[in-house]
Amino acid sequence: GAVTAHGPREALLASGSELADRLLGAAAAASLDDLPEASRSPAEAAAALAKAAEGASAAGAKASATPPGGVSRLTTAERRQTGSFSSGIYTTYLRALGTASVWSYFALLVLTYSTFLLADLWLVRWWIGDAGPAAGLPTASRAGVYSGLCLGFIALIIGSSIFFTVISVRASAAMHRSTLRRVIYAPLGWYDSTPSGRVLSRFTSDLNTVDIKLSMDVDNLMHMFFQAATMVGLIASTTWVLAVVAAGVFAVFCFATLVADRSIREVRRIANNAVSPIMSNIAEIKVGTPLVRAMRLGSFFAARQSAAIG
Repeated sequence: GAVTAHGPREALLASGSELADRLLGAAAAASLDDLPEASRSPAEAAAALAKAAEGASAAGAKASATPPGGVSRLTTAERRQTGSFSSGIYTTYLRALGTASVWSYFALLVLTYSTFLLADLWLVRWWIGDAGPAAGLPTASRAGVYSGLCLGFIALIIGSSIFFTVISVRASAAMHRSTLRRVIYAPLGWYDSTPSGRVLSRFTSDLNTVDIKLSMDVDNLMHMFFQAATMVGLIASTTWVLAVVAAGVFAVFCFATLVADRSIREVRRIANNAVSPIMSNIAEIKVGTPLVRAMRLGSFFAARQSAAIG
């Protein structure tokens, strides 16, 4: 390979490059080897590793302060997007649901709340005794029609929720496969620069949100929207002033949703970043359990885990 850096050892250590991090790791290993067998206690080993970690952290902090295109770092900074969620996230989820499934779900919702509207109109005509479809029918027949419409609405609302549950499970499976495929086929440099805890945090918390909360929230949102639109349309057909009030309330609701969306996004990111070092430490212990036991470094990893937790 080509020579990427040259110079005295002190200058290379002060450069804050990737080579400096490797030299610090080698120095930590050498400091452990220099200790006599009788004096190489777990506390001394942990102290030597902690000193090496402080040196690596200082080098990493110095490297992070360099401008883009300067000295490379072993761990890349997380690419983050501030503000609300982009529309591409929802587009990806709708694409995973499938075009035919989405339109079928919308048609089922229209049929569901059309039945709800017919039941209300039938009750109004029955109550005011208008010469409409209910005129001339006995009370038992009127009650039977109304009961049938109500039972049909209940069956349709349950059926639409079950249908969306089925297609959302299929969408979650498709998104799981796509995410796993991207991680498996990622370049080796991505694995070297991305902490394992960050990947585990995404696969546990974020995908769990997609599997459970996203599908449930979307289904509830659609049912609430169609129900509100049906009721507002029915009221506005008799009093147009309420339609203006409903439009204002809807604008306020959209603004509050946008503000809450941005706040929830940042809180979720803070939580993921807090969990990442904990998951990384657990992954390192699991992979290097024989080495940790042989070098008696359990106290070091326990102290690091305690520091990450709180």
